[in-house]
Amino acid sequence: MACNICFDDIKIDQLCFCDDPSCKTDKPDNDRTEETHAICIECLRRYTKAAHSTMPFASGLGLSCVALNCQNPIRWDTLKKRLTKDKKSIKSINGLMNLSERCIAKFGGGHIERCPKCDCAVDMSEKQKEKHLKCPSCKYEMCRECEMEKHDNLSCLQYAKCHNRLEQLMQRHLDKVAIDKCPKCHIKFVWTGGCNFVKFFFIKTI
Repeated sequence: MACNICFDDIKIDQLCFCDDPSCKTDKPDNDRTEETHAICIECLRRYTKAAHSTMPFASGLGLSCVALNCQNPIRWDTLKKRLTKDKKSIKSINGLMNLSERCIAKFGGGHIERCPKCDCAVDMSEKQKEKHLKCPSCKYEMCRECEMEKHDNLSCLQYAKCHNRLEQLMQRHLDKVAIDKCPKCHIKFVWTGGCNFVKFFFIKTI
């Protein structure tokens, strides 16, 4: 199968694909539709490196597809999966993830949350009132309040008691107390002391 950048014929297990966020991502690579585009590992590595200067972000969910006029992202979890043996690339991807979320917060007003299982970014901008999050990558469904499995008919405390997860629930609440969040861009930070005046350097929130 041909890479969309170098056009070399590459084995399918050495290719990465862009993927529509609204589609299921657990289908096999050889069952991809014409709407997805392939990029080989070597070109992907170069693209990730170049992205630090060009910042081709796709709604905070990943990098923009290399194909012309394609709106599908190359998801962060897909990038990590394909470049898992390349420590420099993984570090680069993590930096791009943080930068993309800041850019979305500053210019797009988006709200990105992450799956605790696979670290996939999920755009919740239009789903702020929803109690649950379903990861488009690993399909994990969680309660957004406690980050445990989805529990429709039980409160977070009841679910934690039934599954011996009280310690996890307590830690989640402690994290909420210890970690502050900018009210404008939602980026988290840890309060270590001093006065209550905070100027957020990225978006200049006071």
